[in-house]
Amino acid sequence: MKRCMQCGKKTDDHQPVCPNCGNPFSEKKVQNIKESGDKTKETDVINKPLKKKQNIVRILFFIIFIGWGIYQGIQGEITEKANDAAVDAHDAGNSQVAIQQLEEHIDGVMSPEKKAIMLTNLAYAYGAEGRIADAIKTFKEAYTMVEEDSADAYLMLGKIALLELKYNEAFELYRQGYEVYPNDQRLNTALVLMYLDLDEQAPEYLDYKQALVHAKAARAADEWDTRTTRVNLSMAYFFNEEYDNVIQLFEDVSIDDDNDALFILALSHANLDHAEEAEKYIQLYVDNGGEIPEWMYEE
Repeated sequence: MKRCMQCGKKTDDHQPVCPNCGNPFSEKKVQNIKESGDKTKETDVINKPLKKKQNIVRILFFIIFIGWGIYQGIQGEITEKANDAAVDAHDAGNSQVAIQQLEEHIDGVMSPEKKAIMLTNLAYAYGAEGRIADAIKTFKEAYTMVEEDSADAYLMLGKIALLELKYNEAFELYRQGYEVYPNDQRLNTALVLMYLDLDEQAPEYLDYKQALVHAKAARAADEWDTRTTRVNLSMAYFFNEEYDNVIQLFEDVSIDDDNDALFILALSHANLDHAEEAEKYIQLYVDNGGEIPEWMYEE
């Protein structure tokens, strides 16, 4: 399997283009660079300063997209197992399995609170699959089951606004929610995304320092110690050129199968001129099916 650098969707190795977004797959790999006869090309790719921040954000977009509202720990044996299985599948990048798990069990949930949780997770899974209309519809259904002015309400309304490309409205909803619930992990994460300006549609909100403030707050509020808040914080550190903090964040974590962490670590080591470490992590990234973006080959 390989992963699209544009949308993050996994697909078969033989596919020439991403079936989800149409992005063509590059044939350039670290191994191919070595075999080309140009002994300096690989080093040039990974050792030069890699600070094209918006390109990196696009590559890592899917990491934080799945972390905005995924809930864990629903009570009730059947729904808990179904929800947790969906969360695990979604976190592993398999949103289709998450959707299947949630759709199969959601109608049997009687509690409005539990159903709102599963609907919210389903909406995020739809969004990860590019099913925007379904995501909006499902968020709206979930919104009818939460308390007005709750953190969930601000999050759902903000997400609906974002999916409808109403960036100013989304930002104001997240800011209002944050003022009421400053320690809410998901509201802080939502503001991280706004300040990173992921799809370059709202440059007026681009603010890496504020992104770092909220990434730290989201990480501090993360009772589950999730991969999502760790990777989000690593990106915020990276964009603020705090490369040592990126490296420290992953010191005690197994990341051999986590391409997102491997990629951001390779870039951080490269910017610190740690050639051997940068090569190690970019090689692991490629061995796991990752592709080196075209812009990394540019002078």
